[in-house]
Amino acid sequence: MRLGGIIGACSLVLALPASAQDAYRLGEIVVTAPRPGTDSTAVISAADLDARGARSLDEAFGTTPSLNMNVGGGGVPRLFMRGLPQRHVPLYLNGIPVNSAADGQFDPRLIPAENIAEIKVVPGVSSVLYGPGTTAGLINIVTRRGTSDRHGRAMTEITSGTPLGGDLGWLTSASAGGSIAQTDVFVSGSVADSPGFTGADGYRTPNSDTRRTNLFANVAHGWEDVSVGLSAGYVNGEQGLPYNSLNDPTNLFLMPQQFERLDHIEGGFAQGDVSFDTGGPFTARLSGYVNVLNTEDNRYDDATFSTMTNTRVQSFHQLFDSAVSGGRIALGYDLAGAGQIASTLSVQRDVLKLSGFIRNIPVTGGGGGGGGGGGGGGGATGTFAVRALDTEAASTTTSAALEYNVSPLETLHATFGASAHWFDRGAVTKDGTQLAARLAYEVTPDVTVSAGAARKVRFPTLQQMFDAQRGNATLSAEVGKAYEATVAWAPVDGAGLSLTGFRTRIDGFIQNDQTTQQFTNKDTLSRGIELAGHIAVNARLRLAASYTHLKTTDETTGARVNFRPTDLARIEANMDLTPAWSLHGTLAYDAGEIVTARSGPFQQQDLPDRTTVDVRTAYTFADLGLKVWLASENLFNAHHENAPGFAAPGRTFIAGIQASF
Repeated sequence: MRLGGIIGACSLVLALPASAQDAYRLGEIVVTAPRPGTDSTAVISAADLDARGARSLDEAFGTTPSLNMNVGGGGVPRLFMRGLPQRHVPLYLNGIPVNSAADGQFDPRLIPAENIAEIKVVPGVSSVLYGPGTTAGLINIVTRRGTSDRHGRAMTEITSGTPLGGDLGWLTSASAGGSIAQTDVFVSGSVADSPGFTGADGYRTPNSDTRRTNLFANVAHGWEDVSVGLSAGYVNGEQGLPYNSLNDPTNLFLMPQQFERLDHIEGGFAQGDVSFDTGGPFTARLSGYVNVLNTEDNRYDDATFSTMTNTRVQSFHQLFDSAVSGGRIALGYDLAGAGQIASTLSVQRDVLKLSGFIRNIPVTGGGGGGGGGGGGGGGATGTFAVRALDTEAASTTTSAALEYNVSPLETLHATFGASAHWFDRGAVTKDGTQLAARLAYEVTPDVTVSAGAARKVRFPTLQQMFDAQRGNATLSAEVGKAYEATVAWAPVDGAGLSLTGFRTRIDGFIQNDQTTQQFTNKDTLSRGIELAGHIAVNARLRLAASYTHLKTTDETTGARVNFRPTDLARIEANMDLTPAWSLHGTLAYDAGEIVTARSGPFQQQDLPDRTTVDVRTAYTFADLGLKVWLASENLFNAHHENAPGFAAPGRTFIAGIQASF
């Protein structure tokens, strides 16, 4: 299945975060550091998204270190943090999980930017209050809300792989918000349609088209001590998964050609929140949520995408219906000079239903491939028969967590946390504990040193345990041990520099066995350094940059892990040429990725390094409430591949207009 879900004291963003009045925070898990800048949270604001021209979550992260979007052979962006995949980076929307109940992942393109107030990125040693699975870190999206000044905006944008048009992609979105007395309301919606991307060679990549529709709304009402809120969202779409442009069975580094589409994607969520705060030392929050996603995943015989009758092709028609539901109670108590205590108690239910059929029963020759959940196949010899798919799996995870923040000295800050988790799937039960600690010391008013350590657990996903071909019900829970240390320097307002070293080892890391394709437990180690800085050169020019060097290895074999770059560099500049005219640019450099041969003797191949430059210029007609912009992604049309045989987008031109009131 292809779908789901400030380093030290140095902020990496180029604009101020959203104000508290502009963000919906009723469902957010509140993790309060004793002093600003003493944890590792990076905050990306709506203003940052606007400057970058971000249309969806995958375009949001700018210079945030150790984050990279890996668009593999399937064409779906997957987020990696410190060399670890999305399953180890839970995504929360207003505090509720949006990772898939099936495989623990999410497609960031399905999360539009128009309703985001801010994004909190917490790498490495994160709070235990969020629950299990945050081995690499976590991301929490805080949505916008209505404010006392009623406001709205509408925009439309077109994209093309050629400067004179051709087949155009487009995006249209609108949002509005306001409040009456103690009730505020925010609504938004967007529709996006792309015929696919054009490669650096000037040709459109087949089966790379995408379409999506998003709707979102929240309403909140406050009394003197109590606030209640309700959020809901809906997504509908479809997309092609680009196939390998090369068909050479003798090349062991090439994936076989597979003609696959997600012909229907539909989902939605609802969340209710109650917050109790008298202004005294005690606070309480109660949240309940449900998140559903239904996907139709089809693999066809050939590039006509019309039949599934060829007995030599392991085609399938798979219907995934997943649901995540649960509730959480969060309590906090301020001990004044003795610190703060926070605790959470939560229950989450994951359900996955799979129906349809798959052609993977060997009849003559060959040996069957994966399937029954998006597995392999497609490149085997021989003929195959069809079998029906009709399975259902469910699990319940119960968590209890306690965290304590204290500043024993004015310049010394500490956080300690512990949590317990119980995973229940009927006959299969597992449990695990998490521990986390962080210390920060302000050496001078400008320099802070901090260090943290954590023990984290992640339970297997339903797909990893119960997939018809690759599942393994005996999988153990992963146990991760993470360590990090940071030195941060902030000499003046608007400038900062930080250096972080990190090491994360996961015992029992779940991955496909190279030979059997069955999920199995192995050990993985990721370690590296992050250097990040930002500076406001003057009132008009702001710069930010980051560099990450990391290495991710399979500790069972000692080999490097596929598609993990060893070097990541990002540079971002934002310049106000005049009060109305702005210019934004980014440079991204990724190097050191490798890919392993699919069969035969063990061998690995280097992937070419890649450098891309994006630019955007915008002009605001303040009196008219209008803004127009022109942009180009991959300005110099650099050619690179996401995987052998899978070309990445070439130069793309963008033009847009927005009206605000």
